[in-house]
Amino acid sequence: MKTILFPLLAALALIPLPAFPENAAPGQPPAAASLQATAPTPETALASLVSEIASASDLSRKEKEKRIAEAVREAVTAAVAAATDPSQVVATVTSLTTAAAKAAPEYAQAIVASVEDLPALAPIDGAFAQVRAAILTAAAEANESGNVAHFGSNPRRPPASPEFGGSTTDVVVSRSH
Repeated sequence: MKTILFPLLAALALIPLPAFPENAAPGQPPAAASLQATAPTPETALASLVSEIASASDLSRKEKEKRIAEAVREAVTAAVAAATDPSQVVATVTSLTTAAAKAAPEYAQAIVASVEDLPALAPIDGAFAQVRAAILTAAAEANESGNVAHFGSNPRRPPASPEFGGSTTDVVVSRSH
């Protein structure tokens, strides 16, 4: 047993451990600061979940829309449960929904629908319109950046490219017509 344990301990001793003292608060050990720095925010957690649902190949589009809407609604409802200030409610809803829209812009309408009748937004004049505009803007920006599929595109059809005999500016003319 000693012959197995000693080489294992020796190997573990050679592994460098990360230390981030610049992130540590006074009196806080460096390891706690590194854990705190990597903790996901509600926005990143929701974006990750929405992205995972949107990329699931075993779900239909309708099922994806339903699950994304449920996830967004649950996250938003939980986040604004204790909020009393209307500006804080709008800011929180906007932050979460735009993160979701950036993660899956092709499902922006489902995200909008998920917060359309949210009780926290209902008493605030113009809040839904502001959130809706932010969601659609975030989705459009995500599409323009090229990091995600084109908003409203057919996921089964590959984008036009010169490699496959065409581009978005080419026009194919048939002799038979």
